[in-house]
Amino acid sequence: MILTPSSGRNLGPTAYVGKFLSRFAMTDIMRIVPRADEEGFFLLAYLMTPTGQALLRRGRTGTTVDHLAPKDVLDIPIVWPRKPERTRYAADMQEVQELLDSAREALCEAEEKLHEYAGLRVDTLEPDYYSSAGAKVFTRSAGELCLRLDAAFYDPLVSEARLCLEKAGACRLDEAARLRQLGRYKRYYVSEGHGRPILSGSHLTQLHPVHLQYISDRSFRDPESFTLQRGWTVFTCDGRAEESLGSTAFVSSLWDGWMASNHVMRVIPRPGYRPGYLYLALRSPFVQLQLKSRATGNVVDALDTPTVGEVLLPSLEREQRDELGREAEQAWEKVASALRLEEQTVASLEARIVSSYESSQSR
Repeated sequence: MILTPSSGRNLGPTAYVGKFLSRFAMTDIMRIVPRADEEGFFLLAYLMTPTGQALLRRGRTGTTVDHLAPKDVLDIPIVWPRKPERTRYAADMQEVQELLDSAREALCEAEEKLHEYAGLRVDTLEPDYYSSAGAKVFTRSAGELCLRLDAAFYDPLVSEARLCLEKAGACRLDEAARLRQLGRYKRYYVSEGHGRPILSGSHLTQLHPVHLQYISDRSFRDPESFTLQRGWTVFTCDGRAEESLGSTAFVSSLWDGWMASNHVMRVIPRPGYRPGYLYLALRSPFVQLQLKSRATGNVVDALDTPTVGEVLLPSLEREQRDELGREAEQAWEKVASALRLEEQTVASLEARIVSSYESSQSR
C-alpha cells in the first residue's frame, strides 16, 4: 500500500507501507492499493519523481486547507515503460523498503535492550494523577519548590523517571557529551546547488525532509559552526513541550556536512561514549520526560544547555554501551544507504520520463 497526505500544506510526499509501518493507524492519508507488489513499488518510484509530485498536487482543492479526493489521484496519468524496465525500478524500490524496515526494527530492538540492560521498565511511567475532567492534578510541598513557577517542572512522573534512573545507575548528559547551541543568523536562502541543505527542528523526525531549504554560507559569520558531523545526535530545542520539543535524530553519513538551524541542539559524544548509545539514551522515555519538563519560555518553549546538561541518562557498562551504540549506528547507516538508493532510482526514472517526452516532441 502507498500513502500520501490527503489534506494540509504537505500534499505530495509519498511512503510505502512495509512490515514496520503496517503496525500504525493513520488519518488524513490517502491509501493507494496496487494490484501487485511489483506494480506498487514502481508506482511508488513514479509518484516520488518531480513529475509525479506535480501531478499529485495539481488536483488539490480547498481554500484554507488543501485537499485531495480519490478521483484526483486515480485520474493521474502514469508513465508505463516495458516490463523489464518496470521490474528494475521496482526491485530497487523494494530493496529500499527492506533496508528501511530492517533499520527500524533494529532501532526498536536496541531501545528495548537499553531499558533491559539498565533494569528500567517503561510501563512504570504511566501517569495516575488525571482528574475526571482530564486535567493533571498533583500536589507538592513547599520544601520541594525552587525558583521555577511552572507546574510541568514539578510533574511527579518526571521525579519518578529520575528516581528510577538513580536507582539503576545514571550519569548526567553533560558528563557524556558536549552540548552546542547556536545563536541567530541572517537567512540568505538559495536554490539547490547554490548552497547547503539546512535542517530545521521539524525536519528531525521526517525521513524525507519536507520543504527542505538551502542556505548560503554568507548567512553565517562562521559557517562551519552550523555544520553537522557524522556521529552527533541532534534534537529540537525550540517548540512546544507537548509536541516536538526534544525530538531526537542521529547524524548519519547522509547528513554529514549538512547544516542545522539554531533551533537544533547538537549533542557531541565525549570519549568513552559511542554516538549511537547517546542517541538511544536521549530517545528513552525516561530522558524525554526530563527534557520536556525543563523547557522555559512564554509563547515558545525552549531548552538551553545548562538545564539540559543536568538531565540524567541510563548508565551502563562500557561493553553494553558499545554494543548498543554499534547497533544503532549500523541501523542509521542502513537508512542512509536506503535513501541514497531511493534518490538514485527516482532521479533515473525522472530522467527517463523527461527524455521520452522530449523525444516525442521532436518528432
